[in-house]
Amino acid sequence: MNKRVENRLEVRDLHVSFPARRTFPWQAASRVRAVNGVSFAIEPGSIVGLVGESGSGKSTIARTIMGLVQADAGQILLGGMDLCRIGRGARLALRRSRRLQMIWQDPAASLDPRFTVRQSLLAGWGRDDIVARAARARQLIRSVGLPERVWDQRPGQMSGGQNQRVAIARALLGDPAVLVADEPTSALDVSVQAGVGTHLAALAREAGSSCLLVSHDLSFVSNLADQVIVLYLGTVMEQGPALRLMTRPRHPYTAALLGASPQGYLAGEASPRYRLRGELPSPLHPPSGCQFRTRCPFAEARCAEVRPVLRQVDGGGMVACHVSERLAAPLRRMAQGLAPGTSRAHPSSLSPHQTVRTDFE
Repeated sequence: MNKRVENRLEVRDLHVSFPARRTFPWQAASRVRAVNGVSFAIEPGSIVGLVGESGSGKSTIARTIMGLVQADAGQILLGGMDLCRIGRGARLALRRSRRLQMIWQDPAASLDPRFTVRQSLLAGWGRDDIVARAARARQLIRSVGLPERVWDQRPGQMSGGQNQRVAIARALLGDPAVLVADEPTSALDVSVQAGVGTHLAALAREAGSSCLLVSHDLSFVSNLADQVIVLYLGTVMEQGPALRLMTRPRHPYTAALLGASPQGYLAGEASPRYRLRGELPSPLHPPSGCQFRTRCPFAEARCAEVRPVLRQVDGGGMVACHVSERLAAPLRRMAQGLAPGTSRAHPSSLSPHQTVRTDFE
């Protein structure tokens, strides 16, 4: 089996739920549906971004792929092997093979404070591998933009950005088939986010890994990912090529995420923007029909009666919306409503108050 087949990750109709806490012992047991029928595929050397508000299910998907959460139904296929149905021994062997690697949100918590960078990177490797891996580790340290002197430093002697670069190098040291990055730059200063993200994307592509990038920051994801999936209450609202989704959104929620950015996409005064109001509905009692309808300014009567299904749209990708055709032109104008002379901004050009926010009012 060649590397392209071995490193291909496919998620099919994934469902994940958790038991809800009962306020009183006589209450009937219920479950919170965190992920509802999500499907996507990541080709080796490509990056897929998962975007959504807190509680959208994006981190649950990442943890399910890593085997930290058990799926209720669906498949997670890696090289033809279903990760949802392998036994404990096969799962342990998979972890030891380092084919699945995860970059955690908090770099300080993911590195042992007692270990130097050298010890953190080489821990767990056998004697036969240590020399070759040490050379590879030094190369990765340079590749992620760190100076040679950090080799003998501990996490407390480095900045948050440096620690996250070490975490990226450690994850890539084993040439993983799948790299899962869960909010890899959210704990970092905005000034270093773009640099860390760019290194991560370049090295993942170079290694031929299937990379899943989880973030609430739509601007950050759109500049790194090949495909973007927009989640709301565990359900896919829209998915497609990153550039098409950013310039021609077909779902009101995607347009709202773009509209939450004051830095570019809707910077023009004449842009017909709108702000979402209200709170995210309870996943215990989601709205009928379209789950987004309670916060959608374009909702119609049928949105409360029939749940929309994902369907193909022109330009590539899929959308789950009853009125997407009617909104195609207005949403496109919203996404293209840039102020004169502006262009699609890279995160490195943003100031701290210009990051994409999803805490809608």
